[in-house]
Amino acid sequence: SHYMADITALCDRVILIHHGAIMYDGRLAGLTARFAPFREVKLELAAPPDGRDFSTYGEVEAIDGREVRLLVQRDTLTWSVNRLLADLEVRDLTVTDPPIEEVIARVFETQEALAADEHG
Repeated sequence: SHYMADITALCDRVILIHHGAIMYDGRLAGLTARFAPFREVKLELAAPPDGRDFSTYGEVEAIDGREVRLLVQRDTLTWSVNRLLADLEVRDLTVTDPPIEEVIARVFETQEALAADEHG
């Protein structure tokens, strides 16, 4: 299917096929864990961060006014969220999986990089 919302809502298992070759065959959760081992953390702060370094919490995706978006490795998520809440005045915090479109794009990027390495 090309309807990604349908895939995440209805499918437990996925098969990715590219140029006739199976690139992935397994559980959707496994696909996400393997190719996107991070979660997106969105923060709304009480005040703009004024140049604060957020790299200790995760990879900075964007800072816009009082809003901060980070990519945080799944295995450090609890630590990062606890530190963010302890260190900052947070008005709202949301943790989400990356969109399935981004995960699938990473699969193709990874496979293309592997193919390029094999061919020189």
